Amino acid sequence: MQVIARLKPGVTLAQANVSINVVFQRYVASSAAAAKLSASELKEYSDQQIKLQPGARGASTLHGAFAEPLKPLMALVALVLLIACANLANLLLARGAARQKEFAVRLSSQVRLGYNSSRLLVFRVRPIPAGYKDAAIPLLYRNLLEKFKAVPGVSAATLSADGLFSHSESGDPISVEGYIPKPGEVMSSRIDQVGPDYFSVVGIPLLQGRSILAQDSAPVGGQAPRAAVINQTFVRRFFPHADPIGKRVTDTYPGYPSSAEVVGVVSDAKYNSLREEPLPRLYAPIFNPFWPEGQAFFEIRTNADPAPVSSALRAVVHDTNSAIPEVEIRTMSGLVTDSLQTDYFVARLASAFGLLAIILAGVGLYGIMAFTVARRTRDIGIRMALGASSSDILRQTVRETLILMLAGIAVGVPIALGGARLIHTMLFGLGPADPVALLAACAILAAIAAGASYIPARRASRVDPMVALRYE
Repeated sequence: MQVIARLKPGVTLAQANVSINVVFQRYVASSAAAAKLSASELKEYSDQQIKLQPGARGASTLHGAFAEPLKPLMALVALVLLIACANLANLLLARGAARQKEFAVRLSSQVRLGYNSSRLLVFRVRPIPAGYKDAAIPLLYRNLLEKFKAVPGVSAATLSADGLFSHSESGDPISVEGYIPKPGEVMSSRIDQVGPDYFSVVGIPLLQGRSILAQDSAPVGGQAPRAAVINQTFVRRFFPHADPIGKRVTDTYPGYPSSAEVVGVVSDAKYNSLREEPLPRLYAPIFNPFWPEGQAFFEIRTNADPAPVSSALRAVVHDTNSAIPEVEIRTMSGLVTDSLQTDYFVARLASAFGLLAIILAGVGLYGIMAFTVARRTRDIGIRMALGASSSDILRQTVRETLILMLAGIAVGVPIALGGARLIHTMLFGLGPADPVALLAACAILAAIAAGASYIPARRASRVDPMVALRYE
């Protein structure tokens, strides 16, 4: 028996449930006394409850039969859509991982390093472990520099205190002639001490004035007026409306004040990371330095195969003094690529997850479609009995699947774009949007959906209508 009732004004469904069950339990108690029931029957009879439900959706028995089974099915559908969305985002990373070699080649040309990294060798020489001290250290640097220039295959050579992509940096507090610091402003600059012709050898463009030349080196055992070259960021900060040439910059580190005259301006450059923002940088002559250097990085420009040139450079160091620790010679392009190892690792890991997501998406789509078509076998039989052809059934099933797929893509693409904007800060060279990757991901998922729906739909479309009508 089905009972339909209307709630009184101001009474909630929960209140009505409590009230009606109080009345119902009184009836159960009184009727149970009159009935001759066993103990188990009495317990079952007494445990009955009335559960009021909103009548807006009717009193269909199908709702009760299918509501619970449909919940895990819908959860499975949501999971597949989630996998599809994650797959779109992962494909962006996978595509970047597949282009690692291309990135390595293009980095020195994807990216404005501020200098020419091709055919540039970098290595560090440490004279102190070999017993060099004080004035003997710069003498060794001069000697090695001349020998390196004479090596076959070397077109130019220079040196610097910090080196490129060596993760070695120096800096001090400074004062700048003509610049009045703001209240609380910290006056500081990166400082690198470089050899003659450093900028032409490395390939940092000279924008104004001149570079550091051999004439800027102090005589052996003596001193000379110190020249300095600054970068664009230094000019923007300390000389926004003035000509920097001829101005003096003083290193104000306590106990070691010394100054230099600006003779040139060069472009900004990347020193330790492709992501780094340019900072004010001052270059002083390494042979007329602000402070003595216990090590130096040599930058060698080659016009031949780097391998034999590297062997010859090592031999020069060894022949000069075998006690100097063996030098590790790296190409500038290799140093830049090594700085992206974390990015490459994340990209490889993401590509593995992307492949897993594709597999899971395919398996999930096929399983759902096979289950859905199997549930509709009786419906398909009725349609075929009423005149629908196998091709009609096939087209309808595939069309419905592709509509669902398009809905999933419509949800997934914005999420993929949002995810790309998030992870492009973690992976260098990954743009916030890649239309090729998005189109490829959509095409792959559409192909998987089409295949996953076609196979079970084709099987169902070949079922005999009478067999389908008897199917349960």
